Amino acid sequence: MNLKKMKRLIHRLSIHPVKAGLHPARVHKKNKGITLLEVMVAMTIFSAGFLCLLPMIVTAIKGNEFAEDYTKATSFNQAKAEELKSTHSFLAGDSDGVDTVENMTRTWRVRRDATLTHYYSMTVVTSWYTDDGRAHQCSLYTGESTTE
Repeated sequence: MNLKKMKRLIHRLSIHPVKAGLHPARVHKKNKGITLLEVMVAMTIFSAGFLCLLPMIVTAIKGNEFAEDYTKATSFNQAKAEELKSTHSFLAGDSDGVDTVENMTRTWRVRRDATLTHYYSMTVVTSWYTDDGRAHQCSLYTGESTTE
């Protein structure tokens, strides 16, 4: 379309839509915005996309909860190992124990090594159940050398 025809068309449209040969409803439709049908189609597409993402969101939340529990269990194990080392309770010989911290059961075992005279091995295990009833545990194995 050349420039002359475009100018003529713009001039015809600016005069009056009916005189320009256009139906009034077609002219005003551009100014109405979006229709209810368009909104419904957009909402359907958005909902379908969100429903596809929902399982990933649930998996991420469960993974975060497990990571938090595992971090707590690791911290509890380390704290108990440090407590046993600082109180020198491992020097008394073989010992076992159980306690509960924040719905987690912590067990420990200290054993004198049979082959090395001044060496003790320590095992601390924290176990817990998740909301869905699955059992988990976190273990810490360490050793201590003494100069008795």
